[in-house]
Amino acid sequence: MPETNLESVLDERDIGEGKPDFPLQKDHPLLVIWKSDLSLQELKIIDVYLTMTNIRSRRFSMKKNELEKKLNVQRIRADMLEKHLQTLQMPIVDEYTKKRGISLFKVAAVSMKRVELIGTPELFRIFNRDMVAVISNDLPVLMQFTRRFIYILYRYLSVNRSCVSWTVPLEELRSIMGCTGKTYDQYKFFNNKALRIAYDEICANTDLVYTYDPVRMGGKIEAVRFIIMEEEDVQDDAGQLFEDRSITRARGDLGRGL
Repeated sequence: MPETNLESVLDERDIGEGKPDFPLQKDHPLLVIWKSDLSLQELKIIDVYLTMTNIRSRRFSMKKNELEKKLNVQRIRADMLEKHLQTLQMPIVDEYTKKRGISLFKVAAVSMKRVELIGTPELFRIFNRDMVAVISNDLPVLMQFTRRFIYILYRYLSVNRSCVSWTVPLEELRSIMGCTGKTYDQYKFFNNKALRIAYDEICANTDLVYTYDPVRMGGKIEAVRFIIMEEEDVQDDAGQLFEDRSITRARGDLGRGL
């Protein structure tokens, strides 16, 4: 792959008709939530709450076994559920702006095998009606993800879908996906252990079709460029689509020997 100047790519935007859309910025509350210590189960509980609660009362009540069915799990231990709910009541620290934490729930508790949740006004400012509608439509897909970084990448790509194409610094992408350990320090490991796995699962189980390419700065990969492919861009021929996805994997594999 030819080298690409990072500074020029980061300022680049694919502009269609009308005003261009831009990817989420570092201080966006959604990114703060995704970069937090919230577990996959806790993120899914938020999704279920948002799609089933009355936005006026913000009150949610559901039997524990019904919630488990919604979360696509056989059983959540009582002590683990209590831990998840306690975590959801704690303010999320914004590491980027160092501002006060984001409070998502006023009440998050379980009693007599019923889960009670009351979201904060702040939660509904972050997740507006349009976003909740998208989550509601995607809920079956979101519930089937078993790895947090796949869930996060799918949500990240879905939210930024209207951008069509954008570039994100490698360090920022690792932070968003929660892949911040030494295991992911080098792009080839991040690609093999996260990006490729997420790509295969997202393309196999959702209608989201995308490509990703490493972006070089000098001799080092410093960013990743995403391109969202709309339905009209995807050819009906299954063999051609498989070939396109194979090319994408090969592009991602450019980092294997770097």
